[in-house]
Amino acid sequence: MRTLFLIQSTLPIPAAETLPASWPLVKAEERSLLEAAAASDQKACTILMARYRKSVFAIALRLTGNNDDAEEVTQDAFLRAFRYLPNFRGESSFKTWLLRIAGHVAIDHLRRKRMATVSLDAPESPAARLTEKGPSGLQRMLQSERNSLLKNAMRHLSKEDASALQLFYFHEKSIQEITAVMGWTETNTKSRLSRARQRLRVVLMDKYANELEEWQ
Repeated sequence: MRTLFLIQSTLPIPAAETLPASWPLVKAEERSLLEAAAASDQKACTILMARYRKSVFAIALRLTGNNDDAEEVTQDAFLRAFRYLPNFRGESSFKTWLLRIAGHVAIDHLRRKRMATVSLDAPESPAARLTEKGPSGLQRMLQSERNSLLKNAMRHLSKEDASALQLFYFHEKSIQEITAVMGWTETNTKSRLSRARQRLRVVLMDKYANELEEWQ
């Protein structure tokens, strides 16, 4: 984990609403497919999935690191994209919009996995750490508490800031991968990560000052 510097298949598609009148960055051929998909046309959905599945799976695999998880994220991403197709405004290409959805689905998937209940007998459980001898057990407990505090503090940030920080620090994703997920430019990703760190620092100092003192 990076050191965080703070203090020092065919899917059932629900019927869609009326689509936006103008999609400036969508080509006519693809617009026809999207309109058909929004009208629950399974053939159009299948064509779009075949066209973009490889790209969606690639970003899902990079973020999850696991083929099974990537498959689940890929299917969920397409289902969510088709469901929310009426919200697509055409301010980017459909592919860019779809990959952004895939990134957010992958983040949610990773978050759910981390929140899964751990058996008390498992080596990584807090109960098992208490029985460890030497400094390593205590060190691991402190690290776990520290990560928990950071994640709590991130809830006070915007969803985009929190997602970018989680990808960079907790999932160790590269600037390029975060750029692809968030739909930003690489330069924008770097500047937004920097600003998000500053905002997180303010939250920690304002709301978690007592806990921070215990780390010293």
